[in-house]
Amino acid sequence: MLTAFISDLHLSPNYCENSKIFTKFLLEHTDTIEKLYILGDFTNYWVGDDIHINEYSTIIKSIHDFNSPTPRTFLMHGNRDFLYGTEFFNKTKIQLIDDPFYTTINNKKALLTHGDLLFDRTIKYQVYRRTFLFLSKFDLIKNAFFKLSTKFRINLANNLRATNTDYQHFVIDIQDNNKFVKKMRKLKIDILIHGHTHIPSIQLIKSNEHYITRYTLSDWHGFGNMLEVRPNEPVKMVYF
Repeated sequence: MLTAFISDLHLSPNYCENSKIFTKFLLEHTDTIEKLYILGDFTNYWVGDDIHINEYSTIIKSIHDFNSPTPRTFLMHGNRDFLYGTEFFNKTKIQLIDDPFYTTINNKKALLTHGDLLFDRTIKYQVYRRTFLFLSKFDLIKNAFFKLSTKFRINLANNLRATNTDYQHFVIDIQDNNKFVKKMRKLKIDILIHGHTHIPSIQLIKSNEHYITRYTLSDWHGFGNMLEVRPNEPVKMVYF
């Protein structure tokens, strides 16, 4: 059995090309994937179940079928999709996880993150992101937000995306004086897995006297990408 990590599918309404690739991926791995981790930006944006549930009905059914009878899909927020609601999680049987999320991979300490928290050079964006994510955790505030017009909510999501467009111009240095990276070094993380940059890579990075293997996932753009982990086997970056 395998554990799969994917990120940045950027699915759009009404069953786009990436949606078809994702649906096929779920069907082909129904009997092989034990756990599926989606590390953010699953959809282009999500500003309310009332707007998007019907638009993504085919995808939601595919995930529900994949998670039946045993839920095995885990999702963290990206920088575009903060507001998945109760209806979404009930219908998909997806479990929401924190960013960062700590786990083990073949007895090694692993940290999963969408990736944007690694980039603290964009201070305006980080304030926006953290504030929006914090407020989204309170039902009273979320319900008030959901009463706003569809147009306003979508414009807000687009503005959030526009505040963070420079991440592809540099690669995070694990030695950077970044609070997130400092914590990772302190915990002696062995494996870092993230998306966000759309620049797939596998790197071995020295952090003080400790080595971190960093896996950067690709976005999906007419093809799929996953990190494939099997017990006691080398980790593989797979395209399909």
